[in-house]
Amino acid sequence: MAMVCGTVFAQTTFDFDNDYAELFPTLAGTSTNESHDGDFTETTTSTPIDGITVTVSPKTSGSNDNRIWSSAPRLRMYSGTLTVTAPQGKNISNITFKTHKSNWNIASVNVGELTERTWTGSANSVEFTIAKNTQINSLTVLLEGETIETVKYVKATSVESGKKYLIVVDVDGVLKIAQPVSLNYDYLLVEDATVNGDAIEIPENSNLPMTITATDGGYTIMQSDGRYMYQTGTFDNFNVSANPSEGYIWTIEPEADGTFTITNTSVNKYVQYDPQYDSFGSYENERGLLPYLYVIDETGSGISNVTVEKEFDENAPMYNLAGQRVSKNAKGIVIQNGKKYIRR
Repeated sequence: MAMVCGTVFAQTTFDFDNDYAELFPTLAGTSTNESHDGDFTETTTSTPIDGITVTVSPKTSGSNDNRIWSSAPRLRMYSGTLTVTAPQGKNISNITFKTHKSNWNIASVNVGELTERTWTGSANSVEFTIAKNTQINSLTVLLEGETIETVKYVKATSVESGKKYLIVVDVDGVLKIAQPVSLNYDYLLVEDATVNGDAIEIPENSNLPMTITATDGGYTIMQSDGRYMYQTGTFDNFNVSANPSEGYIWTIEPEADGTFTITNTSVNKYVQYDPQYDSFGSYENERGLLPYLYVIDETGSGISNVTVEKEFDENAPMYNLAGQRVSKNAKGIVIQNGKKYIRR
């Protein structure tokens, strides 16, 4: 293989929002209750991803079962344990959780340190004990020796059509980034930003950036999955669709303090962070904080690499340039062990 310099984003994500049936196939469709797909009546280990597994135990107390929901996809736990395990001989260095709004109640972890929704440490297996109702949309695992490519975003003062932006709020000095809507409608949940000086750093293939494009009467706001944000009826949340017929045009005006007023032209509501629900909605009246917009840093320092050296592993998974995993016989430019190669 001919070698091309470069790095690859190499985290592993368990997406309970979209992949619950593949992760826990024995539970899918087993429940007579249409509001969820199945209960964890016994300890269940997920289908491995890159050799990593997630194990969910049954409840240990309370009246509700630990379960996978399908109508509002997520892993919902009321007690018991959730264990993340790496392949034999490898250690986990970071686990980041995305959770449903404020439902996050981890009582303890058996090793390492848990700060907010991020675990750090060095262990082959990490066990989290659930205290009460905890709803997890996804979790992302980083193994020791993997390479992360990050992109820096800086505060925008204006909007340029066709560029990608982060929707950000400053809550008492803590920057929080809006997450995309995973269902057909929801409020914009938030996650804490990783701050580097005046910039925010996110993984290079993150789904957080929104593409803002000029159109007649204002702008469209498109998520990374190709769906546009819009509003309809009397609801204050956001709808998303690849082809909305109305309610998808927004005006975007900068304010003197650096924030932006983002107003839906159909329902005359504007985007605000509501501290009561720790999320963004679009409201007719004042509810909270206006967002900042952050745009990719184009000064030459936009991309930085965080690397932990490791020996070459010929059995390591391969990826294409889009970050998608490919088979061992894939041709063209592939990425393995954090480096690019040309396979002929």
